Amino acid sequence: MEKERRYKRTCAVFIAVVLGVVTLSCAGFNAIQTTAAEEAEVSGSFTVILFGANISNDPRTLGVLDLEGDDYTFIPSARKDDYLTRKGVTAKEALAEARYFTGRYSYFLSHQLKKIIDPEGNVIGYEIRPLFHTRKFGAADILDVNYRLSGKEVMVSVNIKKSIEDRIFTRGSYQ
Repeated sequence: MEKERRYKRTCAVFIAVVLGVVTLSCAGFNAIQTTAAEEAEVSGSFTVILFGANISNDPRTLGVLDLEGDDYTFIPSARKDDYLTRKGVTAKEALAEARYFTGRYSYFLSHQLKKIIDPEGNVIGYEIRPLFHTRKFGAADILDVNYRLSGKEVMVSVNIKKSIEDRIFTRGSYQ
């Protein structure tokens, strides 16, 4: 009986330790958050990073507006020819440029504007992502965008969600 109680106690402690380690290890990857934003909130000067549009009619496009003058720098996790950057762009110009760039796909429906927030709750940039007609992809939001904090650098990766890409990618282009 005593052996069984010790065994249960040891198992409970082990599970608690494992859960604690998993929680702490995941916390660093979730430090950057995004939430809905209104255009009126966007102000300041930005470095505009435009992802995608490498092939004709490419839906894997995203605009990231990196707020200049803060402590963070956004770094694309992509090949040099997979993105464009432009520094010193006003908020109005940055929004217009990102909207134009991300809205060129034939099944484009609208844009979604999100603010990018650091671990302390400060806005460090904005994301402009395209939404598409669901009859083409089965979902309006097809992008898998990840922000990973490494010191004061925010690594950004942009992909098509795996479930959607498996269904639509044919012969090297999006049909």
